[in-house]
Amino acid sequence: MSAPVRSPDLAELDTLVVCAVEGSLVATAARLGISRPAVAKRINNLEALVGRPLLHREARGVRLTEEGATLLGAARRILEERDVLLSTVTQIRDEGPSSIAGLRQLLGYSPKASRAAQQPEARLAETEHLP
Repeated sequence: MSAPVRSPDLAELDTLVVCAVEGSLVATAARLGISRPAVAKRINNLEALVGRPLLHREARGVRLTEEGATLLGAARRILEERDVLLSTVTQIRDEGPSSIAGLRQLLGYSPKASRAAQQPEARLAETEHLP
């Protein structure tokens, strides 16, 4: 019987998304406000969980492996759902839904890191790394 698989945490998923956009561990660290070793540790944790490399590490930065691109799509979906949940919690906390309750979801509300990852140039850059 194999051991249960640990779920990736949201910080690890956020880090993968920002790495895909920034193309650099240093730039990812700056955007997330953490150290470069912390970024590397989060990516290494994800790679250990998956059992395969998620990034090609090169002198000029990083780019997604095929497995990294596959995981990126799932990570984005989870982070978008997190954003919806946080928006709902905020609405409830602020005395219930407002007259524009569904507007954020309709417009694709997300925090800065997720929003950057949704930019057209970021999505285009991802497709350049696929086989």
